[in-house]
Amino acid sequence: MLSDLLLRLRTVFRRAVVDREIDEELRFHLDRQIESYRKAGLDDAEAAAAHDSNSVASTSSKKNIATRSEFGSLTISGAI
Repeated sequence: MLSDLLLRLRTVFRRAVVDREIDEELRFHLDRQIESYRKAGLDDAEAAAAHDSNSVASTSSKKNIATRSEFGSLTISGAI
């Protein structure tokens, strides 16, 4: 429970660092997805298009929702 609180506080006070780490993690997974498209036979342009249409906007949106949710649950749990 303490480690959970520390992670949430880190998200609040070191937002830029956390955002950068999340972006790096997402980029890693998205690059792996592009590679799997290439192995499935798509050329570079098709793989990039599939990657762009399937994940970039929704992934970024999900990251922002997750970050806000962590902060929200911190304030809710802190109030209880």
